[in-house]
Amino acid sequence: MVARAFLAAPGSARLWPTDWAVMGAGPVALAGTLPSGGQTTVGPFEWNPSEAGPATALVSVSADDDSTNLDSITTPFAVQKLLHCDNNASAREMNVAPSINASGIISGASFLGGAVSPGEILSVFGNGLGPLTPVAALVGPNGTIATQLGPTRVIFDGQPAPLLFVSATQINLVAPFGIAGDPVATIQVEVDGVLSDPVDLPIQATRPGVFALDQSGSGQAAALNQDGSVNDAANPAPRGSTIAIFLTGGGETNPAAIEGGIAPLPPPFHNLSANVQVEIGGVTATTVFAGAAPALVFGVVQINATIPANVQPGGAVPVQVQIGPASSQNGITVAVS
Repeated sequence: MVARAFLAAPGSARLWPTDWAVMGAGPVALAGTLPSGGQTTVGPFEWNPSEAGPATALVSVSADDDSTNLDSITTPFAVQKLLHCDNNASAREMNVAPSINASGIISGASFLGGAVSPGEILSVFGNGLGPLTPVAALVGPNGTIATQLGPTRVIFDGQPAPLLFVSATQINLVAPFGIAGDPVATIQVEVDGVLSDPVDLPIQATRPGVFALDQSGSGQAAALNQDGSVNDAANPAPRGSTIAIFLTGGGETNPAAIEGGIAPLPPPFHNLSANVQVEIGGVTATTVFAGAAPALVFGVVQINATIPANVQPGGAVPVQVQIGPASSQNGITVAVS
């Protein structure tokens, strides 16, 4: 006797066999015999859902003298009709919820988790978070980043977050500035109206993370030289010049940031409310500007700092940014000549 389990392709007509895929490792053989009227437990059949929303599982059992119609049907046939005349097969309708956990919610710059700050750009990893075909940020008619992409929203304490990117396994977003002042943020992903289990993370006023040029969380910083060129080992910044460093987790701004808005290019600039200190090569640099990065979504921070004359030059000079009580991740560098 053999038991098999199948899953219907999301959104399909559930025609057998074309719309079904094997669940888990495949058929499970049962040893011995099962008397008439007897019962046994089969499985489990492992399943890691790629999409949230409606799903259907189909299970069949075949024996040498009692086979299921699934074994003989090869042309597309509606499973709903098949089940009416096959007592060896059964289907179950389910509503799959998106799945996240605290360890999968991290800074989009430093890749460190454990907390969240107002306006911080985050990456959320999980299962069933959105469509299989990724969707990128949309700017709505009011000029702000949309809080829903495809079927997906992310809710922080009842506030929808501006979404930058959504796929089945990853979401990039901006944590709402409105969570400022709360001790804990309760986070849920919603897909087609179905909510994930809530995840609670402590809220910190600031949590600076410097973007790396290669988006790895370490190494060469995403920074511009004074002439607007990209800073790297082949194009270092002279001592005494001012570089622009890009990061997130800077916390609240003054004037207040607009949720999902684009920071204005001309003044007034939105300066960080917390104190800022930048060290380059272990030497304190003069901070010329620290605030919302002009022309980018609120949540991206730009700090303009003048490289001290007594910094030891090199292609990978360490940079540390402190905003309020919190410091950026280790391992970030800039190039200095």
